Amino acid sequence: MFVGGSTFSLIHSLLRQVLFIKHIVATRSARDSLQNNNITHRLLRQRLMLSIKNCIVTRSARDNLQNNNITHRLPRQRLMLSIKNCIATRSARDNLQNNNITHRLLRQRLMLSIKHIVVSRTARDKRQNNNVGRRLPRQRLMLFILIFFTSHSAFAAQPLRIAVAANFAPVLTKLLPQFTEKTGITPQLISAGTGTLFQQLRHGAPFDVFLGADTLHAKKLADLKLILNNSRKTYAVGQIALYSANSPRISVDDLYNITKQKQRLAIANPRTAPYGLAAKQCLMQLNLWQAMHNHLIMGNNVGQTFQQVRSQAVPLGIVAYSQLKLNKLKGTLLPSTCYTPIKQQLVILKRTQHKKLAQAFSAFLLSANVQQQIKTFGYNSSKHANLPAKKELTFGK
Repeated sequence: MFVGGSTFSLIHSLLRQVLFIKHIVATRSARDSLQNNNITHRLLRQRLMLSIKNCIVTRSARDNLQNNNITHRLPRQRLMLSIKNCIATRSARDNLQNNNITHRLLRQRLMLSIKHIVVSRTARDKRQNNNVGRRLPRQRLMLFILIFFTSHSAFAAQPLRIAVAANFAPVLTKLLPQFTEKTGITPQLISAGTGTLFQQLRHGAPFDVFLGADTLHAKKLADLKLILNNSRKTYAVGQIALYSANSPRISVDDLYNITKQKQRLAIANPRTAPYGLAAKQCLMQLNLWQAMHNHLIMGNNVGQTFQQVRSQAVPLGIVAYSQLKLNKLKGTLLPSTCYTPIKQQLVILKRTQHKKLAQAFSAFLLSANVQQQIKTFGYNSSKHANLPAKKELTFGK
């Protein structure tokens, strides 16, 4: 059916009014919700403030109560402390009084004892005046005998102390069991460099026998009158050898290659060690000393030099031939014509308290059997000590 223009306009206006009414209703609902929310927030805020006030009031009341309790406790605590102090003071006073009483009693007893002793001694002295002169010499004699035997026992308890050069110490360690088996004596060994031992002896070290690695230090001890007469003996003649842990097959020619290859050579210090002096003499004989002077590593003694080469810290060294023999190592024995024979001498110190034992040890070391054993350890026997030799250099030059 056809609708007229006026009717359509009416319907359109009605629809617009309906939509307007809905908008107004929705707006009012939103506003009411917002107002309700605001009211709710106010109520919650008021409740929160009330809770906070209640909490503050409660805490204030509790604090006041605690303060009152603390105030009440303080006088009580002070009272208890006063009571304890009073009790402690009385106890201390009572102990002091008891101690004073005890001291008085002890003092009285002591005085009575002293009086009794004085009276007894006076009576005894009157009876013994005639015998005092006879007893004093007897008492002095007994005291002298006691001191003598005590000192003798103390000296006898000390072992035979042998100061031995570092190069010979391993050999002597192997030989000593034979001496102990024969005599029942186990000596004490002190090993170091010859120069070091000499300085100790010079300053009073308590050694009985000194086994050096040369003749010079033994002669110095004789000049200082520190040794027994006729005790200076040559017990071995040392030899030196060229040794390398890297190359067992070496020769004297390898010494000439050291400066070319800028290698190092280990020797003992020529100023303090006899084997170092022998190494220096050999290098001088070969016209290598000046060229190799800056390539040398010097040990305190030949034992230290041997360890430097064996550990491969230094590729080549001049060591004691006995060190190679003892350790079953290979090296090259240097000709004895290039250095003064290393005569190793022993002496018996004048201060020894074991003179007979020291002499027995000296005789043992110089016996034919022991000398033959020393030779197997890389030394020449003492019979070679009298062989002609080149002029000996002195230490420190």
